Amino acid sequence: MKNLIFKEFKLSIHPLTYLMMVLISLAALSGLGPSYPLFLFGVFYTFLFIGIKKGVTNNDLYYTLLLPVRKEKVVLARITSTTILQAIYLAMVFVTSAIALLIPEQDGMLLSIGVKQPLVFIAIALLVYTIFDFIYFPWFYKKGKEVIWNMLIGTIVCAIVACGLCIGLAYLPGVLDILTIGSQTANYLIQIVVFMFGVIVYIFGKYLLVKICTKEIKKLDF
Repeated sequence: MKNLIFKEFKLSIHPLTYLMMVLISLAALSGLGPSYPLFLFGVFYTFLFIGIKKGVTNNDLYYTLLLPVRKEKVVLARITSTTILQAIYLAMVFVTSAIALLIPEQDGMLLSIGVKQPLVFIAIALLVYTIFDFIYFPWFYKKGKEVIWNMLIGTIVCAIVACGLCIGLAYLPGVLDILTIGSQTANYLIQIVVFMFGVIVYIFGKYLLVKICTKEIKKLDF
């Protein structure tokens, strides 16, 4: 299993993935970062070169299935590698968001859930990750090579969900103050509950995703 995960990082993940992770996480420190949820859209960039351009070009899945390993391990290794990237990315965003809290808010910014609501923001990111995973991975393991439509549909759906949640919650009366750290009316219990909800959905989603993708890859015939 360790060797399979190493293979994912060595052969399947394009180096530009790491660059995009850094650039998008640093967006929280830019002029738009403190009030617009730029890092949520980084979820799509972290998948842009994961087992898509580089992996398909190298026939990575076909090569992996020829190895003396069980198919469920192949699925688990790929999902584990992307989970590691997601965790690192969110940790980076959390740090840059904490730094961005020290930056005075500028006028004219779009009202939305942003870095001043990090727990809720990360919960939304985890939900978006989960949705994207369930669109992308089962489709990928069912086709073996098709990566365009699942990527496109996943991106569109997640963009709609992310924008809807971030902007919608901000415009509900009183919600933004409750979710904002340091606000006089901040409710940290609600923030923790929302955060834990996102974590639970994310973890359970990964478990279910492995089960679904394992069934698909067992039926795959190149």
